[in-house]
Amino acid sequence: MAQPGNDIGQLIVPDPVPFTFAAPGWYVAGVLLLLLLVTAVFLLVRRYRRNRYRRHALAWLEAKQQAQLTPAQLLFDTDMLLKQIAMHRYGAATVASLQQQPWMDFLNNSSRPAPGFTAEDAGLLQVSLYKPGAEPIAPENINQFITKAKSWIRHHKHAPGNSI
Repeated sequence: MAQPGNDIGQLIVPDPVPFTFAAPGWYVAGVLLLLLLVTAVFLLVRRYRRNRYRRHALAWLEAKQQAQLTPAQLLFDTDMLLKQIAMHRYGAATVASLQQQPWMDFLNNSSRPAPGFTAEDAGLLQVSLYKPGAEPIAPENINQFITKAKSWIRHHKHAPGNSI
């Protein structure tokens, strides 16, 4: 007597499924990949255009550094560039009245990472702008301020709701 389960017969092995890109799933995957690529290019182009003002500001500041300006004039031009960018990005009502330490705090708080403007930078601006000829400004102080300004220009945050 044969035991049940031992007589299952010959195994039937199906033919191998051929690989082809003609399957409908590949069309869907291709369209999704194409959409993803187009979206990525669109976002990169938009970001590049959106940050054009940063490139122009950095080039302008570099040109000012190469020009033979007085230290006070260079500090003034750098500060005015920061004010113009900040007023354009955050609105004149928020930025125009800021001076000295509140201005430095605004710059530090509106950038990631914070460029590290200090009370000494506020004092440097005050001395160079309102007390010309008081004492010579050390070139390393000017260079540090401009380095911080460049860092702020590169890394400041976009104001909420500002799509420019």
